[in-house]
Amino acid sequence: MRAHAGQYLAVVAVISLGITLFAASSDAFNNLTSSYERTYERLAFADLTVRGGSVERAADALAAQRGVEAVTVRTVTETSLEIGGAAISARAVGMPADGQPAVNRIDVLRGTFPGPDDERGVVLDRHVAEHFGVDPGDGVVVRSPNGPVALVVRGIGASPEYIWPARSRQEILTTPENFGVLYASNRLVATLDPKAAAHEALVKYEAGADRGVLDARLAAAARDAGALEVQARAEQPSNAALEEDLKGFSELSFLFPLLFLGAAGMATFVLLGRLVRSQRPIIGVLLANGVPRSRVLVHYLSYGVALGLIGSVAGALVGALAGWAVTGLYTEAISVPDTVVRPHPATAAIGVGFGLLMGLAAAAAPALAAIRANPADAMRAATPPGHGRASLAERAIPPLQRLPARWRMVLRGIERSPRRSLSMAAGVVLALILILASWGMLDTTQILLARQFDEIDRQDASLALSVRLDETLLENVAAVEGVARAERAARIAVIAEGPDGTYATELRVLEAETQMHEFAPSGGPERLPADGVVAGSSLQTLVGATPGAPVTLRRNDGPPVDAQVRALVDEPLGTYVYASRPAAVAAFAEAGGADLSAPGVAEILVRYEPGVDRDAMRARLADVPGVAAVEDARAFYESVRGALGLFYAFVGVMLGFGALMAFALIFNTTMVNLAERSGELATLRALGLSSAQVSRLLAAESMTITLVAIIPGLLVGYLAAAGLMRSYSSDLFAFDLEMRPTTPLFSALAILAVSFASLLPALRAARRVDIGRVVRERSL
Repeated sequence: MRAHAGQYLAVVAVISLGITLFAASSDAFNNLTSSYERTYERLAFADLTVRGGSVERAADALAAQRGVEAVTVRTVTETSLEIGGAAISARAVGMPADGQPAVNRIDVLRGTFPGPDDERGVVLDRHVAEHFGVDPGDGVVVRSPNGPVALVVRGIGASPEYIWPARSRQEILTTPENFGVLYASNRLVATLDPKAAAHEALVKYEAGADRGVLDARLAAAARDAGALEVQARAEQPSNAALEEDLKGFSELSFLFPLLFLGAAGMATFVLLGRLVRSQRPIIGVLLANGVPRSRVLVHYLSYGVALGLIGSVAGALVGALAGWAVTGLYTEAISVPDTVVRPHPATAAIGVGFGLLMGLAAAAAPALAAIRANPADAMRAATPPGHGRASLAERAIPPLQRLPARWRMVLRGIERSPRRSLSMAAGVVLALILILASWGMLDTTQILLARQFDEIDRQDASLALSVRLDETLLENVAAVEGVARAERAARIAVIAEGPDGTYATELRVLEAETQMHEFAPSGGPERLPADGVVAGSSLQTLVGATPGAPVTLRRNDGPPVDAQVRALVDEPLGTYVYASRPAAVAAFAEAGGADLSAPGVAEILVRYEPGVDRDAMRARLADVPGVAAVEDARAFYESVRGALGLFYAFVGVMLGFGALMAFALIFNTTMVNLAERSGELATLRALGLSSAQVSRLLAAESMTITLVAIIPGLLVGYLAAAGLMRSYSSDLFAFDLEMRPTTPLFSALAILAVSFASLLPALRAARRVDIGRVVRERSL
């Protein structure tokens, strides 16, 4: 191992990278899970949330159920907030006047909790407070239908239901400059907008309760008591988003390390195979002199053990440190109140076990080959008899047989050692899998976000209203300098019910000839149908909503509406139901009517003229009487892209790891090639070929293998990337693989560059071949 330190260190490096990635992702997964659970337990996160209908009666029924520890009823309303010179959409969440609620407590990070006699004191959620630089004692203004309400921020806090500040299950991605949460007394929240205020019942289970059993039993009891919507913890928007992230860590802790360990196993197999072949005379002498075959077997297996142990121990140590770092960066980035970082001996033990098993498996075949050698044949050390033949390429393309001899040697050299050539090719394929899977994640995220915000959602801003939407208000918005078009729209929270179940979503009502939303890029119609609805494709699997089939839309404040599903759309973000305004008016009229112009339901979608100052437009629109909040779609898009910094860093690390894997494998295979053919290369030098010509022959052989392997590598890498992205898809995100045409090209060029770089040490070694020494060794 000391004599060939570079090759063995390359194998150790690949093993170490694989175990590092496994340990880091596994520890980060465990630490993040513990961090969330500590916050959930400390702040009594709700196990069940009940909305709509007879909430108070449902709360009384749930409090009497076995396994329930606490039930809290609160008031919640959608409103808007003047803060930092901007008007943003906000949610006011009620709390008891005399202190913390029993469920979903508030962690006051700075300042104090409002006192029982504090009629205007609130706690502001940390996300929006940190974005706008709000401190305890500062004032904010809520825009209500009855006029502005001045409030005082007593504290900056965090809630377990807004660790990830999702507005709803359909609007997982929000930014503090568009949406915020404040916590106030139930009495104060009810007065902000009495018509829009709604009640919720929050249920906390007893410790150790079977959540699955209680979810089903309590949901049935709540509906029997008159509640319309029941949301389990798994469906809560913030928790669902965090679970998607944890799911990603869990999958990455298995898939990518497996690639590295597979690559390391191949490199070990080739390296030890060459070692056994070079030591056949010694093995023959030992066996002839009575050394037990079992001892020879253990000797060569010990190479695999040593490589696996050194690489995996180093990887486990580095991975543990990396896991702690990732946990800290992640919890800080998304403002998790608790950060739990602890050692995980089981992860280290599993990682070391993986490394040892890989080493033993890779060493097994060469070691068995060593003990099966016949001592007499092995001691002869003669080249087995045989004859050369044209390569497969020459047989398939006869004109290649007229190439110069040195180029035919390249083609035939590839087939002389199929195991070595296949190992190098497999290394290229594995590296491309890693590179394309990582780069595919990056491409998919960027392309789908661009599609959502450039092709599907065409508005520049959406306006929340504090008064009823009428023609005068619409005309006033359209008359604002810089506005190119303004359209009516509405949002209604509904529960979609089909033959296979129910799903809480949102009905979006748009103009029949809307220019603010395109359905064709998602596989939908060119325009909204005159009757019926267009539904997100996930509803087909969630509730059984298929084109032509009926779906029932249940609201919290009215009778159900039956509608035909006319088409499905596969949009990147969310699973919505869409209807044209005439279709919605007709459907709701038959079901008892719904006010599509009411504040909190109605909104105005706005498109700007080209080249306008977006900040100035936001300020102008916020000054229009009746406009409660302005949500800038482009600012939201840019904020989401900026929030992906950790993700981009991860992809960059994976691309670097893929390059290192390819370098180590190709370097090792080339060095083995050089060692096994030292006699042949020395003979060529003695026959008059220059060291440069010999180096070119070696380089041509390796680069040819790389070029051939790139084609299946790109195919398998693409399929692996597609499978990985599909595993992230859910009703929250539709992550079908989207890859730029240049990505496979750049990936192939990157592999070629890495292959060439890995050849340089071998080519330098080839130029230093001592012809006389090689000839003497072969004559012994």
